[in-house]
Amino acid sequence: MFKNYFIFARLADELNRAVKGAVLVECWSQSKSILTLGFGHPDGRDIWAELCVNPSMPFIFYRDSASRASKNVADLFPEALNSAVTGIDIASDDRIIRISLEKGFFYYFVRGPHSNIIFETINGQQSSFKKIKSAEKEKAIAENIKLTEFTSEPFSRQFNIPPADADDPLLHYKSAYPFLGREIINEIGRRSCINSAEEIIDELKHTPFSVSVGKDHEVTLLPARFYRASSSEEKIFPSANDALREFVLSTLYHKKYHNLYERIENYLLAETETASKRIRISEARIS
Repeated sequence: MFKNYFIFARLADELNRAVKGAVLVECWSQSKSILTLGFGHPDGRDIWAELCVNPSMPFIFYRDSASRASKNVADLFPEALNSAVTGIDIASDDRIIRISLEKGFFYYFVRGPHSNIIFETINGQQSSFKKIKSAEKEKAIAENIKLTEFTSEPFSRQFNIPPADADDPLLHYKSAYPFLGREIINEIGRRSCINSAEEIIDELKHTPFSVSVGKDHEVTLLPARFYRASSSEEKIFPSANDALREFVLSTLYHKKYHNLYERIENYLLAETETASKRIRISEARIS
């Protein structure tokens, strides 16, 4: 559920506490899908945030160091540099995170293949991380941002709990709150209690996260109290930021493992087929 709205809400809250009051001193990219923001605190601490717009694995997290290559690095958004962070919040019901600076705003939004990062100056001028080919689409994005309501307290929303005798409470959640996501709705169904929605949202706000690896090498990120299938490996993290970093690294590792396994398997199958052909040819000659 790493793409879930409430995961992004928790990440926005944690990043806000980490960089509020710091100054944006660097902004660069050495990948088509990842923008790196470097923040400096008055006490000398550095925080590096990575914003990824890859449609299959969008993420935003921070750490205290970054590795910048010596070449093939693009410095971006110079108009945003040397500007203090005034706050970070998220849209009230959408995966749009706003990083507010003295000189303008970064908008990081998850939209599948159209995920992007927009910087808007205080004068309203916009520039994007991924180039937007259509002027019509660019205008639509600008209008969408203007209409978006942001909140620094995304977990304070009250959910309309259906009565216990409702015909299908889960269907109610799916239709009324689609941004809850499949994992949360399924967890509500498993707990089957009248206040399970508020209970789960509170867990997303406060409790640790679990990153587990199944026997099929599938990596899962869930709140630690959520139901999950048995796993061969599990780690618990108090913050969503650290859990997400582990999830991303573990997913990439196991994906490489799976690809290597497939290559070896295909090689062995090809070698077996070649050996079988040689045996058949030899048998034909003997007969």
